[in-house]
Amino acid sequence: MSTEKKQTSEFWSTVKADVGRFREEGSSLRVVLRGLLSQGFWALFGYRIFRWFLDHHIPTQPFRFVVERTLEMTTGISIPAEARIGKGLRIHHFGGIIIHSDVVIGEECTIYQGVTIGDLGGRGGVPRIGSRVIMGAGARLIGSIEVGDDCEIGANAVVRTSIPSGCLAVGVPAVVKKKKFTTHLDASVNIKQFIPTLILTQNFLPLKGGTVTWMLNTYGRYQSREAVLVTEQCDQGDEVDKALPFPVERIPMKFANWDPTNLSALRGYVDAILNVCKISRQYGVKQIHVARVLPDGLVALLVRWFTRVPYLLYAHGEEIQTHLTSRKFSWLMPKIYNGAAAVIANSTNTKHILENIGIDSDKIHIINPGVSSELFNSSEHAGDSIRQRHKLNNGPVLLTVGRLQRRKGQDMVIKALPEILKVFPTAKYLIVGIGVDEAYLQNLVCECGIADNVVFAGQVSDNELAGYYAACDIFIMPNRRVCAKVS
Repeated sequence: MSTEKKQTSEFWSTVKADVGRFREEGSSLRVVLRGLLSQGFWALFGYRIFRWFLDHHIPTQPFRFVVERTLEMTTGISIPAEARIGKGLRIHHFGGIIIHSDVVIGEECTIYQGVTIGDLGGRGGVPRIGSRVIMGAGARLIGSIEVGDDCEIGANAVVRTSIPSGCLAVGVPAVVKKKKFTTHLDASVNIKQFIPTLILTQNFLPLKGGTVTWMLNTYGRYQSREAVLVTEQCDQGDEVDKALPFPVERIPMKFANWDPTNLSALRGYVDAILNVCKISRQYGVKQIHVARVLPDGLVALLVRWFTRVPYLLYAHGEEIQTHLTSRKFSWLMPKIYNGAAAVIANSTNTKHILENIGIDSDKIHIINPGVSSELFNSSEHAGDSIRQRHKLNNGPVLLTVGRLQRRKGQDMVIKALPEILKVFPTAKYLIVGIGVDEAYLQNLVCECGIADNVVFAGQVSDNELAGYYAACDIFIMPNRRVCAKVS
């Protein structure tokens, strides 16, 4: 991308961030239009345009002088093009807002009416203001001071000294205090205001699978005020959800397919986006954690556009390889990953796959799925019980745990077992899981004449699973790529 195109893109990205602040009051078109027609946005947009010209050394005088004076008279807001203001500024109301030409303001700040940010009458320096600072109505920030990130300046406060990050300044002259954060739950306080994270996953309990288990192991330690999980509606959902430590919101998330250009799928995406936006506002969500790139990731990407809430996206080798077989998805998928604030790859191999499709390696972090050690503390006795239940005797036991499908490789172990039995005649192959290949695998066992040495345990509970691992001598899963799928 050329430098000029990059700078133009950055300009519209900044304007988009400014517009995005309107959605804090709601995602409806009416709210956005009201913001676009506000005097605060007129003044800010005029500043953005002339700042762009200034950065490109394009002369605009005397036209700029006329426009700036006109904006000052019609809006009561003075923002010189020389000031440096980060993206995502919100100006509430209008009138009496004066910003010095040398002022520096960070990102996502908020200014109310009557705010002055300047010097000491033509002498001394001017304020440097961090990000996410709120300046209340009538506040005055004067002189060579620094205001840290996440500060609040009270209405009519006069600030003449620097303020550390995360502080509140009130009074004349302003007194600086640490902002108070609630550390306990009061019965009169709505618990939902404490929840910062929304977990978005189409697949969740009562379904089984690696992704479901990973989500449970990761977020099962969260408390009720720390997270809300959004997932697909199901008949048994209420009973399952009661046992979880955080609230669960179940919404329609069934798609005929995942292609957003398909009319039926598009309706599904629209419904999911509207529901997630609503829940994000309801719970005061600060970030979204997304289980899969499609359809969950596309929903999160569009929700971020409407709400400016960033998302973290998990990546799995299987889904990437599968979607690469589709021209549409292979174009869409990198945009979803690159739109994330961070990407969690479940293995080094997955990270390499992501890098090969153009994902920025700096935002990719490898986190291998873990297990809860508590499940395995007393598994030795449970292992003996499993051996007795399935009549495994004392011979060596091979174990595979996973969905019964070709890419997991259970059929390869079955085909190799006759050769293994020549060396270890009492060996047993224990298969845990269900899936579409169950009949195929059972027939294959019969064809190989090893029915006495293969045990299909079916689906087992999480509580019993540790016993199966304890019962085996070797865990085996010869994964392979089948139709572009890989485990």
